[in-house]
Amino acid sequence: MTNQELFESIQATHTEKKIVSLSKKLIKRCTFNSGADAQNLCELAYWLYIYGYADDVLLVCEITHDIEFPGKGGFNVWDYILFIWGLEAHILKERAQIEKANDRIKRMDELWKLSSKSAEQEAMRRNRVTISECAYEEKIANDTSASSADRWRFLSLFRLIGYGVTGLFPCLQKEKVAVDELAKEYIERLKQI
Repeated sequence: MTNQELFESIQATHTEKKIVSLSKKLIKRCTFNSGADAQNLCELAYWLYIYGYADDVLLVCEITHDIEFPGKGGFNVWDYILFIWGLEAHILKERAQIEKANDRIKRMDELWKLSSKSAEQEAMRRNRVTISECAYEEKIANDTSASSADRWRFLSLFRLIGYGVTGLFPCLQKEKVAVDELAKEYIERLKQI
């Protein structure tokens, strides 16, 4: 199945507005050289997960597996691909496919290490990632628009799930139960959109 056929199939089998809209955008254009396209792909994967379509999420994840990593300059695209892989690892763990999940996490770890100038710099970055930062708590609390606050909740899932599943971020690992509970809370709220 080509990428376009996958997006057409997803569009044809789902009625949720966010899924249909993102599928349409990706049918028109999905390159792995564009941050906007990678963001749309990432958002599609997460909306599919929110609405309970994990099998479709895994199909979306699969199309990212053979993309060549371009190096440090490609993180405007690769941040989103890594968030997709984090969601994939999360689903694999939910399905007790621990070895496959750990293989994906190992690959994520390797790429994150390439993004830093040194191992020390990467360790410092990972130590700074907190639940409050991932959850965009301040942005949500200060937002006067419910829809804008929900957008922040949605974006926070990329990190709560995508980083939280890896075990590579010490602060998130210490608060793993709280991270998982907050992700579930946000998902339940977003399902109502």
